[in-house]
Amino acid sequence: MLYYILKPFLKLTTWLFFRNYQVNGLENIPEKGPFIFASNHPATFMDPVIIATTLKQKIHFLSKSTVFKTRFSKWLFARLGMIPVYRKQDDPTQVGKNDQMFSKCFEHLSKGGNLLIFPEGVSLPERKLKEIKSGAARIALGAEDMNDFNLDVKIICIGINYSDNGRFQSNVLINIEKPISVKEYKQRYENDSLKTVRELTGEIKAKLEKITVSVEEAESDELVRRAEEVYKTQVMDEMGIPKKDKTNDFWVTKSMVDYLKYFRSHAPWKLHFIKQKVDAYYHELDAIGVNDSHVRRVISGKNIVTGTALRFLYFLLAFPLFLGGFITNYLPYYFSGLLARKITPYLEYQVAIAMVGGMFFFIINYVCIGLCCNALFHTLWLNWTVVFSLPLLGLFAFRYHMFFVKTMKRWRLFTFFYKNNAYITKLLAMRNEIISGFEALRKEYEAAEKAIV
Repeated sequence: MLYYILKPFLKLTTWLFFRNYQVNGLENIPEKGPFIFASNHPATFMDPVIIATTLKQKIHFLSKSTVFKTRFSKWLFARLGMIPVYRKQDDPTQVGKNDQMFSKCFEHLSKGGNLLIFPEGVSLPERKLKEIKSGAARIALGAEDMNDFNLDVKIICIGINYSDNGRFQSNVLINIEKPISVKEYKQRYENDSLKTVRELTGEIKAKLEKITVSVEEAESDELVRRAEEVYKTQVMDEMGIPKKDKTNDFWVTKSMVDYLKYFRSHAPWKLHFIKQKVDAYYHELDAIGVNDSHVRRVISGKNIVTGTALRFLYFLLAFPLFLGGFITNYLPYYFSGLLARKITPYLEYQVAIAMVGGMFFFIINYVCIGLCCNALFHTLWLNWTVVFSLPLLGLFAFRYHMFFVKTMKRWRLFTFFYKNNAYITKLLAMRNEIISGFEALRKEYEAAEKAIV
C-alpha cells in the first residue's frame, strides 16, 4: 500500500527535478512477467527511484543489508519492497544469510513478481561500468531450475545516464534493452550450471555496456567530457541533431568513447598529443574564469549587446513571477538541501536525499499555503489554482536565477574579450586545432573500422 501511495508523488517529483527526462525502450518490456530488471548504479538512492517511477510494474528491490539497521527501517523498507543483500565487504559474518535472500527471490519470481537488481554491487558517481556480479544470473537460473524452466523469467537491462550526476535540473536518459529469455539457457544450465551462470552474466554485461556510457579510466573520462564540450556540438550540428535530442546525443558520446578507447590501445601517442592541446586550452580558460560555451558563443556571431539588452528587459518584466516563486518555494528548497548535507557528506547520496526529502518538505509547504489561502479567501477553485501553480512558480524562479547568473557572467566576459581581442583570437585558434585533431581521429577510426569489415 505504501509503495502505491508514494509512487505518484515520486513520479511528479522526478518530473520536476530533472530538466530533461527521457526514456527509450519501454516497448521492450513484455506485458507479462516475471522480470528481473538489471541496471547500472551511478547514483545510489536516486537510481531505484528513477526506475520505480519509470516502470508501471511493481518492483521489489535488492538492497544492501546495512540500510536495515533499525526496527523502523526494517518495517519501512519491507513495505517498499526491499530485500536485504548481505555483502562480504559490509560484514563477512553475515554472508550466510544470503540463502534467505535467494529463497525470497525464487519465491517472488515463482509468483510472477518482479525484481530490480544492481549487478555491479556498488554505486560510484562515475561513467564506468564496474565488475558485473553473478547474483542476477544465479537468481534467474535458480528460480527457473526450481520450476523446471517453465517460469519464463526475463532479464531486462536498464541503462541510466545522468548528465551531471543527477543534480537538480540536469538531464537523465534511460535506455531499456530487449529482454533476455532465461529459459533459453536450460540445456546449458543442466550440462554445466557454473559455466552457464558466467555466460548469462556476460550477456547482462554486454547489454549494459551497449546502453550506458562507460569510460575505463578517470583520466579518459575527463578527456571525453572535454571532447563533448568542444567537439560534440559541431558533430551534432553537422548531423542535424537538435540539442534537446538526448538519444542521439547519447550515441554521439558513445561513438566518441569508442574511438578514443581505440587510440588508447592502438596509437596512444596520438591521444597524448591531442590531450596536451586540450589541457593547454582548458588551462587558458580556467585562468580567466571562462568555459568553452562562452568561446563558442563568440564563434556563433550572435550580437551579445542586443541579446543582453533583451535579457534584462525579460528579467525586469518577469521579476514579479520570480519573486512569487522564490518566496513560496525557497524554504522547502533550503531545508531539503540542509537535510541532505546533515545526513551525509557524499554528493551522490545528497542528491537523492534532497530529492526525496524535498518532496515531503514541499508537500507540507504547499498544504500550509493552501490552508492560508482558504482562511483568507474561502474560495475552493482559487485555493487549488494557487497550490497547483506553486511548483511551476518555484521551477520558474530557479531557472530565472540561473539565467540571470549566466547573463551577468556573459556580459563580464564580453567586456573582457572586447578589451583583449588578441586573447580571444588565441583561444579560437587553440579551439580550432582541437576540433581538427578530434576530426582527424574520428576519420582514422572510421577508416580502420571499415577495413576490418
